[in-house]
Amino acid sequence: MNTLFSVLFDAILVNLGTILAFLIRFSGVLPEFNFNAFKRTYLFVTLVNLTCIYIFELYSKRRKIFPLDIISRASSAIVIASLISMAVTYVFRDVASAFPTSVFVLSCVFNIIFISGWRLLLNMSYQNKEERILIIGGDEEGKKISRIINMGHTNRRVVKLLNKKDDINDVVKIIDEFKVTDVIIADSDFTHQEILDIILRCEERDVDFKMFPDIYAILVGK
Repeated sequence: MNTLFSVLFDAILVNLGTILAFLIRFSGVLPEFNFNAFKRTYLFVTLVNLTCIYIFELYSKRRKIFPLDIISRASSAIVIASLISMAVTYVFRDVASAFPTSVFVLSCVFNIIFISGWRLLLNMSYQNKEERILIIGGDEEGKKISRIINMGHTNRRVVKLLNKKDDINDVVKIIDEFKVTDVIIADSDFTHQEILDIILRCEERDVDFKMFPDIYAILVGK
């Protein structure tokens, strides 16, 4: 998922949550006196929320995250952002004196639902999507891993085996050509620098990397 899109979508949802909170608090209307307080502070509140979401790593390029992890991170980010926003409005009461505390509380609940909700839906779509795997290195080990994956998992398929001796410069090309979603580096002899070089070459691609020592987690679906 494009990070810029995620940031813009979160910004829209955060403000939508606040507006919805106003509507519930004031029985379906937006009283000018109170809503003007929101207009004066919405940019600051939005930036605080986006910053907290970033700090809690919800803009990570990892495609698959545990649902409870998403909910925990989103809840922590939104609660902290709400507390900071409330504190600032109380300090600068001349600017936002009409911003009800109850709106902050309601918007906090809505924003947790919104910010975590769309990520959970996206995460579910990734769970159901076929994993197209590229294995790099480990000639015999790579072939063994490939057989296990292709035999035991209907939604996982090894689409390419790339020997360590092959040109690693082809990795990005292969990822694009075969629509690779996961890259397994299946050779314990790779140096940290070699692994880092591969990852850096692919940093603009939405792929998950897994290393040989963690291969058991791949095979059992952890």
